[in-house]
Amino acid sequence: MQALRPYQEEALQAILAARARGVQRAVLVASVGSGKTTVFTALIRALREGGNTREALIVAHREELLAQAAERTRQNCPGLRVAIEQGPQQVEEGAADVVVASVQTIGRKGTARLGWLRPGLVIVDEMHHAIPGSSYERVLDRFGETAFTLGVTGTMKRLDRVSLHRAANGQAMGGLWEEVVYEYPIRRAIEEGYLCPLRGYRVQTDVDLSGVGTTAGDFNQAELAAAVVAEARTERAVDHWFDVAEGRQTIAFGVNVAHAHQIAETFKARGVPAEAVDGTMDSDKRAAIMDRYRRGETLVLANCMIVTEGADFPETACILMLRPTQSWSLFSQMAGRGLRLKTGGGDCVVIDVVDLTTRHDLATVPAILDLPAGLDLEGRTLSEAAKGLDELGAAAGFLKDYAPKTFSELQTVLRQIDLFRCVEPAPEVRRVARLAWLSVPGGYYVSCGGADRREARLERDALGNWRLRLSALMAGRREVVEEKHLAAETPPALRAADAAVLGRWPDAQWVAGQHARWRKQPPSEKQTALLTRWGYSEEVIRTMDKGTASGVITQRLAGAGR
Repeated sequence: MQALRPYQEEALQAILAARARGVQRAVLVASVGSGKTTVFTALIRALREGGNTREALIVAHREELLAQAAERTRQNCPGLRVAIEQGPQQVEEGAADVVVASVQTIGRKGTARLGWLRPGLVIVDEMHHAIPGSSYERVLDRFGETAFTLGVTGTMKRLDRVSLHRAANGQAMGGLWEEVVYEYPIRRAIEEGYLCPLRGYRVQTDVDLSGVGTTAGDFNQAELAAAVVAEARTERAVDHWFDVAEGRQTIAFGVNVAHAHQIAETFKARGVPAEAVDGTMDSDKRAAIMDRYRRGETLVLANCMIVTEGADFPETACILMLRPTQSWSLFSQMAGRGLRLKTGGGDCVVIDVVDLTTRHDLATVPAILDLPAGLDLEGRTLSEAAKGLDELGAAAGFLKDYAPKTFSELQTVLRQIDLFRCVEPAPEVRRVARLAWLSVPGGYYVSCGGADRREARLERDALGNWRLRLSALMAGRREVVEEKHLAAETPPALRAADAAVLGRWPDAQWVAGQHARWRKQPPSEKQTALLTRWGYSEEVIRTMDKGTASGVITQRLAGAGR
């Protein structure tokens, strides 16, 4: 059995707590490579040990995901019988404790497959595919209404922007899922040493994507292929690969099957062992190619939408992005193929091939941190870029207005941005809230005073719901003292957040109130010293009152503390 990492144990306990308080359809969002399968197999084991003897059902949409889930469940749940339901493989009643099933097989209209199964737990892998009207909804209607259901994914964002949320009482709100109960983002996983650093490079081409249309939220594939499948563009990308990633095991992403094979042939012509894998191949041939890549016999594996989900190639040390996309989620899945820790350590180079466009927003390495898509990281890591983002604090929300082009320019943006634009409560806050909630990345923040340095954060989770966290210092450590899931709409969420803060800390109104008297006083000596250290001139500081100075300081520190 595989021991759980600390964050995996946190995730497991959060899932069990959600189940105990009546959540029926919960979501775990954890970055690529962080071990979602390990968490849900630990959940299966925990429920069994707790006396739940009903079968568990794991649902996935691709053959590789089914095989991976079945194998990992056998490893982590010794003694449980695991079987796969897909195509000609059928599980007889009573023959398995855990059934791993293809959504296409058991989600067809009118199918009787697994008609005997009454699971106590349903797990949906890559749950961002599960939307109303899909085969996933039919599976959940058949098996999930009396079971606890956990959806797991590395991203909640869909290309078509279809909602994934439903109300906790089961009433429709455009989606199938109630609550994100735990999130473990890429940045935290890298900083805690569980994923390897990503180092970004950018290759600018003269291909213009402005005339390429959009279908379901991303580029129309046929039009995109016509624009970018060009030998000169591929050659330029391979040139850059030799400059910054020669010798690294590399996964290259193309637009279509022909593009994937063109990429492989370009590398082979220059003496690099390369192969292409695509969905038209039979499963044995595809598996053989992937095995040669795993063994290092093939240095470059080119593909089109085959190695985006569930594939495990830990020695991959370079991702070559020759497929432009507007989708942050698709891009992060592709980049995530290189995030797993390497034998002997090391980072992963991501080479963005960035084309020209005046119409579309492109997903790129910086977009993982919500930095401008066109930003050239100049070979810096995501962690280095994240520190620059932290330095901007709340002002990071205005980066698009200033559009720095390079990592070096990012360092000067703080001096260019007029922070007075963002230190006052936003209009929606002024209209409905009593407290002076300040905009910070991801939501709102307010300092509530007290010797224990009370704070409140109102943030949207991956389902689009507002979540309130109240925290305070306890024995030198910041601890969450209350957490609430609030309305999806902003005005009622702000009103409910006010009530929760003042219900727990009534005297917070004198510190955090929008009209507290102290706000109009001159900045304190401590505020002045801190602002001076950050580079604000005496002339600028004299234009501030204490409330403005507090807003500048609060937003910068609140942004850095995320």
